[in-house]
Amino acid sequence: MRIILEPLKEAGTKGMEVTGGDRKVRKVHPVLACYIADYPEQCLVTCTKYGTCPKCCRPADDLNLKTPGERRTQTWTLGVIKDAKASSPALHQFHSKCQASDVSGTVQHPFWEGYPYTDIHLAIVPDVLHQLYQGIFKHLISWCDHLFHPSELDACIRALPPCYGVCHFQNGWSALSQISGKERKDMARILLGCLIGKVLHKVLVAYRSLLDFIYMAQYPSHDDITLGYLQDALDAFHKHKDILIF
Repeated sequence: MRIILEPLKEAGTKGMEVTGGDRKVRKVHPVLACYIADYPEQCLVTCTKYGTCPKCCRPADDLNLKTPGERRTQTWTLGVIKDAKASSPALHQFHSKCQASDVSGTVQHPFWEGYPYTDIHLAIVPDVLHQLYQGIFKHLISWCDHLFHPSELDACIRALPPCYGVCHFQNGWSALSQISGKERKDMARILLGCLIGKVLHKVLVAYRSLLDFIYMAQYPSHDDITLGYLQDALDAFHKHKDILIF
């Protein structure tokens, strides 16, 4: 990444000429502003300790809280790495000191170091596939294993009548491996219906709240009203989430 994006340093600082659609030539300053990745790559790119948040300093044990922690900054992350390097004669000591501050300690010189107008923690953005379906919804499926036996869920799935536009999982879900994003979306369409009569009402409310959030987050645009709906869904989940502590 350092080699590939090296030209951005000079272009971002000095600018470069670009011809627009109107055939006019303008001087622009391209910067690294957005980086989309799954969670493991987010941790790798931001030098964040796995299991913590790449965007805030909230400890791993406090990620269940409703409010975000203090925002991570690129300057802070580089400061932790620099201090750990200066006070660590051995590599394992450097790694331990970084980990104590929730920094990975696997990279001493991140590729984004020295880039103008760039903050890698701000550049990391959530996306529908990795954060919603392969993230939040994946947890919903794993919690089902604690609520009842997988064979019961498979039986409910097989009993669903075929419906146009809805994938019919003839063998249930327990035998699935390497589940794709499209399959996750198909699973989300039928999950709540399969839980009715199998779990407590508070569990249904918690599941419905997260599913509501997943679908509303995919609106093509948002305003204060839709953002309020998203917040209401999160608040409902936090109100009932204790039922899912196993």
